[in-house]
Amino acid sequence: STYGSFQGDHRVEVLAMAEQLLLRAVTGTKRGDSELHALCKFELANVLTFQGRCEQAAPLYRESIQSTKDVSTRQLRGQRLVDCLRTLGELDEMQKVLQDLARSTDENIKNKAASDLQQMPRPEKKTKAAAPTAPSSTPEKKTQKYILPRD
Repeated sequence: STYGSFQGDHRVEVLAMAEQLLLRAVTGTKRGDSELHALCKFELANVLTFQGRCEQAAPLYRESIQSTKDVSTRQLRGQRLVDCLRTLGELDEMQKVLQDLARSTDENIKNKAASDLQQMPRPEKKTKAAAPTAPSSTPEKKTQKYILPRD
């Protein structure tokens, strides 16, 4: 695959160039065709995901989905959002997106979503009265938004 052929420093360099190009495309399409703008955001989110930056990619995936009119395109983009949410451990949102995808009229998308839903970790069952626990010392994970330059 093309993804597999870019490794090491070359891969880092190519992804950095793609990020800069797509960032310019997102900025340049703000006032134009909304579908093109959504596509640029989606592709930028893909590059960020390949760079291991799902916390910045997820908001771009969401915005791209919201701005896309074609149902099948929204659903395909939703599948990429699911992958990103899985990486981030955002299981509640992931489940909601998968439930929406499971209602698709496209059998492939519907079946993949149903399969992913079945494989999701189940929440632990709560026992009667659990003793209160001390607050976790681990900092809460915050989603970082990708900051687009202003005009």
